[in-house]
Amino acid sequence: LELVAAVREEHPGIPVILMTAKGSEEIAAQALRQGAASYVPKLRMQDDLVPTLNQVYHTSALAHGQSRLMHYMTESSTSFVLRNDRMLIRACVRHLLNLLRCVPLGDETERLRVGIALHEALENAFLRGNLEIKPSEVTSEVPLNQLISERLQIESIALRRIHVHYHVSRSGAEFTIRDDGPGFDVASLWQDDSSGLHNHEGNRGLTLMKSVMDSVEFNDLGNEVRLTKMAVPAATA
Repeated sequence: LELVAAVREEHPGIPVILMTAKGSEEIAAQALRQGAASYVPKLRMQDDLVPTLNQVYHTSALAHGQSRLMHYMTESSTSFVLRNDRMLIRACVRHLLNLLRCVPLGDETERLRVGIALHEALENAFLRGNLEIKPSEVTSEVPLNQLISERLQIESIALRRIHVHYHVSRSGAEFTIRDDGPGFDVASLWQDDSSGLHNHEGNRGLTLMKSVMDSVEFNDLGNEVRLTKMAVPAATA
């Protein structure tokens, strides 16, 4: 944790990815709160390391490729209804990262972390929500892309959409992401402890969201999440 804090302070533009052992979810949550960009459970290293590296790399590239004009925007609000398409999800993250340039977040690493949290929320709506793919279904014999292709052959699932609404201003940003899936039991994942999460299969995205955002709230059905990120006060930005 001291290393994460030191890298964040001395090299704020370099994202840190943490590797955690089994049962280290609380350490991962603390590292994320101190500035780590993401984490990979050691037991999932073979399957998750490359996708996590790609996610951080692509999100960072999106964050650094936007116009200076967004620094001068004062407020924006709109909505999208997205098809089940990972390219659209990436385009949406690119757009949201662009907008976040008007919010004083402290440094580019924090903007990157918010982008990763938003990507996790959108992927969750796509994979877990609309396509109803459980983490346990993904194996070396049945890769994720195969499951996605199979699910999208089912018309009732293919017609589901991802609903995105945001309001961004100088004081902060609020994002609402909803899927058309059946939802899930939110109470089974949240608990009243310092990390806010049970040790639950597939909760990495939730850990990222809760550690990066100031507020993460699900509706009762579990198919909608509202993410809030406040601006850093001017004295510390």
